[in-house]
Amino acid sequence: MKNFTLAILFSAILFSCSDDHELSPIKTVTEISKSSNIDAQKQFANLLSKAIYERKELRSFLKEEALDLFDNDYDIFYPFVKNKIVTGDETFRDILLSYSESEANLIAIEESLLFLNILVPNLSWISDFRAENWDINDPDVAIICRDDDDNNIYENGEIIGQIGLGEIPDFPCLVIKNNERLKLQNNVTRSSEANYEFKHDVFKKQPQTRHFEFDVFLETEDPDGQYLKASELSPEIIYAWQQSKIIPNGCDRDYIYYGLDINNKKGRLNRNVRESLYKFRINPSIYYRIADQTGDPQLREISQLKRYLTNEEVLKKIWTDGSFEIYIRSYIMVENSTTPLEKILPFSISPNDLFYIEKAHVKHRNSTYFGRHSKNTYSVDVKDLKGKWYKPSEKDKRSVFLNPWDISSQSMQIFLHIEEFDNAETYQKKIIVSGSKTNKLDFTADSDKTSDVKLKTTYGFSSTSAVTTDVIVSTTHGSDELGNISFFFDDPIILNDTYKDTKGYKINTVYNGSIEMMLLPEKLR
Repeated sequence: MKNFTLAILFSAILFSCSDDHELSPIKTVTEISKSSNIDAQKQFANLLSKAIYERKELRSFLKEEALDLFDNDYDIFYPFVKNKIVTGDETFRDILLSYSESEANLIAIEESLLFLNILVPNLSWISDFRAENWDINDPDVAIICRDDDDNNIYENGEIIGQIGLGEIPDFPCLVIKNNERLKLQNNVTRSSEANYEFKHDVFKKQPQTRHFEFDVFLETEDPDGQYLKASELSPEIIYAWQQSKIIPNGCDRDYIYYGLDINNKKGRLNRNVRESLYKFRINPSIYYRIADQTGDPQLREISQLKRYLTNEEVLKKIWTDGSFEIYIRSYIMVENSTTPLEKILPFSISPNDLFYIEKAHVKHRNSTYFGRHSKNTYSVDVKDLKGKWYKPSEKDKRSVFLNPWDISSQSMQIFLHIEEFDNAETYQKKIIVSGSKTNKLDFTADSDKTSDVKLKTTYGFSSTSAVTTDVIVSTTHGSDELGNISFFFDDPIILNDTYKDTKGYKINTVYNGSIEMMLLPEKLR
C-alpha cells in the first residue's frame, strides 16, 4: 500500500469540486438507488485501474482531456469522451471493453452512472501531482471512488488499501465521481440518449483565448564537477598527493613520471604515462560567440498543441540540429628545436552535452470554441544556460601527448590553443607558444644505460628559464577563438581532500574566462 499524507478533510479538498448548493439541484430522472450507483462506481474504478495501468496511450489521452478544462475544472466526463479515439481506431470505450467481463457489464455501468466523471485532482499544494505534471510514463496510478464509504484504493485491478478520513494521497490518483456541473436536458429511456447542459454558465469553458506564462525547470547544474571520487583517480595520483604534502617543494608528477617519493631520491622516466584531457567545460556567456555561424546549434522557440511537453521533449527539441566543433591544439617545446610538438584534438559536441538548461519559459494559450487548440510555446534565455563538464568517452578519448612528458628534453609547460571551428575560407595565422625549461643540473645520465636516458636527481626543480616560439597554424575566418591555457609539470593535481568521503578530491583546473580544463596523467592500457 502506498504512503499517505495526512491533511484536512479528504472529501473537501481532494475532489476540488463542490456540490454547488447555491444552484438548483437536478431532479432525479432514473430510479437508480444510491447503493447501485456506488457499486457501479467501484466496478468502473476496478476496470479503469487495469486499463490505465497497462495502456500508456490511455494515460496520455486522459491527461489531455483533463487539461482541456471543458467545465473549467480537470474533469473528464465519460459520456462526452467514451467514443473519442485514443489510438489507431480504438476508442476509450473500446479499451475499457477489452478489460470488461462482457459488454453487458459495461453497459450496466454506463446506464447506472449517467454523470460518470473522472477527476484529475490538483494536489500541487501537498505533492507534485496535478494534471500538468502527470508523468504518463509511470503506470502506478491509484483510482478512488468519491462515494465509496469503504474508501478503497484500486490499482491494476486490485484493492491495494484504504484511505482514511483526513488522509490525502501523495501519489498520482484519479477520482471517480458524478459531475455536479451538468444536468440532463431530457428524460432518459432505454431507447434515447442522454443530452446534457451546464447547470450554470459559470461552468462553461470561456470562448475567448486565455493566456498565462510560467517557468518550467529542466536541469540542475552539477555543483561538484571539479571533484573526483577516489575510484575515478589512479592510486598513483592519490599517493603522489600524499607525498607532496610531506616533501618540501613537492611535485605530484615527480612521483607519477619518475617514481620519486620520500624514500626514493632518484628516478627514471616512466614511458607508460601520458597526460590526457580528462574533461572541460565552456562558459555559457560566450554562447553567442560560438553559435554565430550558419550550421551552429541555435536555441529556438518550440510549440506543442493541446498538451505540455515533457522535460525530455523540451531538451531534445529546443536546439536546432548540429554540433559545436571544438578544436584544441596542444604544444610542447622540444630541446634543440624551434618547432614544438603539436597534437590537434577535434571534438564534435552536441549542445546538450555542452550546456545545462536550467529552465524554459512557457507561454500557454487556451483553446477556443472557434477551432483553435490550446498551445504551449517554450523558449530559453541564454542566461539560463549553465556550463556542463564534457568528458570524452572512452572510445573517443585521445591523449594530449603522443609521448610521455619528458622534462629533461621538453618544456615544463603544455600550451593549449582552443577554438570553435566553423567551415569558411581557410587562412594561416601565427600563435606565440610559450614555455619554460628546467636546469640541466636536475638530471644526469644513467650510467647503466645508454647516454640519452636521463635520471631525475631531485624532487622539484632548482631553476627554470622561459622560452617562446612562433607557430603558424591553418584555420578559417569563421572560427571563434576561445583563448589559450597552460598547464605546468609542477602544477598540483589534487588541491585538497577535505571532502574526499562525500564529494571527492578537489582537482586542479585552469580557466581562462571562456573555457575551463582538467588535465590528468594516465597509464596506457
